[in-house]
Amino acid sequence: MDYSLSDTLADRPCCRTDFTPGFKLDLFWKDMNLVQQTGRKMGVPLMGSGGVVPLMDTLIAQGQGGRFSSGVGAV
Repeated sequence: MDYSLSDTLADRPCCRTDFTPGFKLDLFWKDMNLVQQTGRKMGVPLMGSGGVVPLMDTLIAQGQGGRFSSGVGAV
């Protein structure tokens, strides 16, 4: 079967444009804040979460908290 590059890429999660809620951003944000609080309490640096939470804050401030959590990639 012959697949075009655009067909192959369109199926990948990183290339999605449909952010119908599965795991909502609001819930992901809550969990990431708990992760950061725990990291601070235990003295563990969590550099990845420190970069993601501001993106989440931006989307939630724009009223996008009900979107699928992978919508962070749209910022």
